[in-house]
Amino acid sequence: MGLLRLAVLGPPEVFHDGSRLAFALRKAQALLLYLAVEGGMHSRSKLAALLWPDSEAAQQPQDLAQCPGAAARPARRPHPCSCF
Repeated sequence: MGLLRLAVLGPPEVFHDGSRLAFALRKAQALLLYLAVEGGMHSRSKLAALLWPDSEAAQQPQDLAQCPGAAARPARRPHPCSCF
């Protein structure tokens, strides 16, 4: 499974087993960070409204469904800091 580290001070970054991950969509990264920091369970409608406040309620669930599909991939260069 591997170790997942989140850096939330400064620009948010996600690391998996020491490699920085790059997300295709910024909102996919925001969703991961929000769920990690807030913990607990959240309804899909609440998450969709949080990420797309200006979208119509009917469109929000479709937008949210696309977030997990925007898979995180290792960044091209490993993070130079050995502390991650």
